[in-house]
Amino acid sequence: PFNLNRAWFSLIMLGAKKNIPMLIDKAKAAVGIDFSDTLTMQYFNLFFYDIPALPAPSFNGISTAVIPAHPEWPESNFHLCGFFVVDKDTQERLVTGKGSDFGADTHDELMKFVQAGSPPVYLGWGSMLCKTAEHMSRIAVEALQQSGQRAVICAGWAGISKATTPADLH
Repeated sequence: PFNLNRAWFSLIMLGAKKNIPMLIDKAKAAVGIDFSDTLTMQYFNLFFYDIPALPAPSFNGISTAVIPAHPEWPESNFHLCGFFVVDKDTQERLVTGKGSDFGADTHDELMKFVQAGSPPVYLGWGSMLCKTAEHMSRIAVEALQQSGQRAVICAGWAGISKATTPADLH
């Protein structure tokens, strides 16, 4: 039921409110723009409760072939665009000669790792924030150890790295 989703979201947002300054800092570091006047509780409430009132269109990488449009979804200012896909040739072109921001510094090393054994799983955090990078590193590495999997880990805003992985898990 829709109202239970709203109650659950309200509880989540109570906890998320304290992370807004960290989200603003991470966004500023990533794209060089100060979002402190934009990323507010008022904005997040609009995003979840009144999308048509947002100051800009909302484009969503959701395919209606996978998830049909729900009748409760807004009809204005909410656009389903299908999945955002960058084809392999474009990805390779972006990596070549573009520097570390596009993975050029680690591309060859990554390709050797991928080809050196069983196909790795991908663990990615994108723009998700977490309790701490160390906490998320421990969870990820322990899950991989228990499942016997190899992985490519993309830290995103979670900040996971070898330096944040507890020494007993290296």
